Amino acid sequence: KRIIQLNAIGFEWNPHEENWKRYYEELKVFKTKNKHCNVPQSRKYNSLKSLSVWVSGQRQAYRRSILSKEKIQLLENIGFEWKLK
Repeated sequence: KRIIQLNAIGFEWNPHEENWKRYYEELKVFKTKNKHCNVPQSRKYNSLKSLSVWVSGQRQAYRRSILSKEKIQLLENIGFEWKLK
């Protein structure tokens, strides 16, 4: 009964996964607007700071082999580059 009640109010059972999905969707919007996934880290783009940190974290997780194959595939499907030139 409690599980049903929590689901009814939108309880997040896995907040880390939901957070990943939210940033992934934000990156897709960025890609649509900018035609690439390389979110700038410069202070002049302060509004993109959290997305930039997330993108950097994905690259780091990939290098450390701790990013799931599913997430790697999702990112590659939108043209994500693992190494910056």
